[in-house]
Amino acid sequence: MELESFVEIAPYLKNPLVLVGFVLLLFFGVHRSLIKSGILPPVVKKDSATIVQQLLRYGFWIAVLIIVAGVVLQYVQHQPETVQEVEAGGAAVDVDGNHNTVIINNTQISPEVLNSLREQGITQGAINSFFATLEREQVPPEKLSEALQEIAKRHLALRQQVATLRAQESKNSILLAQAELALDEGDYEKAEQLILVYDEAEAKAEANVLEKLTLRRLNRAAAQALLGESALAQFQHQKAAMHFEQAVQLVPEGQADQKAVYQLQWADALSDWGDYKGQNAALEKAIGVYRNVLPHYTRAREPLQWAGTQNNLGIALSNLGMRESGTARLEEAVAVYRLALQEWTRERVPLDWARTQNNLGNALNALGMRESGT
Repeated sequence: MELESFVEIAPYLKNPLVLVGFVLLLFFGVHRSLIKSGILPPVVKKDSATIVQQLLRYGFWIAVLIIVAGVVLQYVQHQPETVQEVEAGGAAVDVDGNHNTVIINNTQISPEVLNSLREQGITQGAINSFFATLEREQVPPEKLSEALQEIAKRHLALRQQVATLRAQESKNSILLAQAELALDEGDYEKAEQLILVYDEAEAKAEANVLEKLTLRRLNRAAAQALLGESALAQFQHQKAAMHFEQAVQLVPEGQADQKAVYQLQWADALSDWGDYKGQNAALEKAIGVYRNVLPHYTRAREPLQWAGTQNNLGIALSNLGMRESGTARLEEAVAVYRLALQEWTRERVPLDWARTQNNLGNALNALGMRESGT
């Protein structure tokens, strides 16, 4: 039991002050013993020896105080290394004091992933909010690392888009600057409130300045898109889809390119919502939105974007087809994947080609199993 007690306090004896204190304690102890034994003569009380005499008299206690100071300092320095439980939105996440180890749902996030987030310039406050999001949304353990990196990507994209919108000429841009700071602190709720205030301010400007109506509506649409990105960064796909739909509706006539961008974001959010939450209705709606936007991204005008939209349409069709009893959705998914591969060739976009080939293989495999009755 005594050995176990020593092991517990040993980490606090590493401070250099503790070593200095023990050396002084040994020195003064030996010196006092030598004087008592008569081996050394006592110091004569003279003016020239007053300081030495006082040091020898109180040296033992000075050494003890130095040891205590060293232990206290080491204890303070050692505290951050202990694991603490951080309450985040009513959910507990285990984080060590140096933020090198995080355990969510009994699954550890690797230090390499955490270091990667920091190297991308993401603040610790924002990273902590990511942990809270994963815990709150109860992301499955096998998808934690993937979801964390996805949230980080969305966070960085949101941060950049806030900065881009802030650069627009608007007296309300100070609100977006404050939203940027809130995002850096990981306070999405505050950031969203600031963006909403910005949107409301822009709405008032829209009503008062008719000549800037188009710009104001685009700004409002952009604000809704930012709210959609913020929701995606928190893995709230249904909420994101709602904001992207509002962004689509806010885009004025004559801005077809921007409207198509928001339509794709809307469809992607619906598709992810249907995939992660098992919402077939969301997948069906996503399929409809993808089909509506395809005429804008024609193969002749924007072949790569056309192929990307076909691939995303195929993903939604595949996910829905795997849940249905028939083969129609899977057959259509195979068809659109093959269309995408006509433009996403191995030579032009090897990574996109490989990803679509993988999607096509999965759809064919599911179709084969369905047709064989296995």
